[in-house]
Amino acid sequence: ALPEPEAGAGVEYVAPRTEVERLLCDIWAEVLGADRVGVHDDFFALGGDSISSLKVASRMRSAFSVELSPRALFDAPTVAGLAAVLGRGDMAATDSEDGITPVAREDGTPLPLSFAQERLWFLEDFAPGSIEYNIAAALRLTGELDTEALRTALNALVGRHEALRTVFGSRDGHGVQYIRAGGEVPVRVVEPGAAGTAEVLREEAVRPFDLRTGPLVRVVLVRESVD
Repeated sequence: ALPEPEAGAGVEYVAPRTEVERLLCDIWAEVLGADRVGVHDDFFALGGDSISSLKVASRMRSAFSVELSPRALFDAPTVAGLAAVLGRGDMAATDSEDGITPVAREDGTPLPLSFAQERLWFLEDFAPGSIEYNIAAALRLTGELDTEALRTALNALVGRHEALRTVFGSRDGHGVQYIRAGGEVPVRVVEPGAAGTAEVLREEAVRPFDLRTGPLVRVVLVRESVD
């Protein structure tokens, strides 16, 4: 068992010297649960990881109206270094006067990732099989169930929403997304007695998705009774 990380361990504490550094120190302290953060403290030496770096990115977006790339904290893991990056204006601003131009959706055409998708893809590329973004929900249905009607309704839902038809990949060293024209939602049927309902749901909730092949939504139907 590793000891709890100590803020500033091995590094002489240097207080923030500018308003930008003060805000960054406050963000790091909040995310990492540290009493104080110096401008030369290393984010990862303080206990930071890829998940907490996403939290920092979210708070920086609110505080500075910029988008932090997934690699920014790895390249500049100190407050002083990150403040310098902000000073150079290397980060993309979140506000733009330009309108949003619609992009044609053609099956097989790569499209750039949004900033939120970049974080998702970065985690998958960094640690394949991650379940950090899994969202599970359970509904209890009573009475007769037309399984084919359920499948039809789910497929119609996927056809309506692009996010449910999106898969990810890499091109020229950059993450891209592909929006498929359509697809079927896999519905796995578990019959009574095969396993307990709670156990089936727990297993399904932690089963990873394959972001490269999709689909990114699935359904398991647990029959508790045939009556």
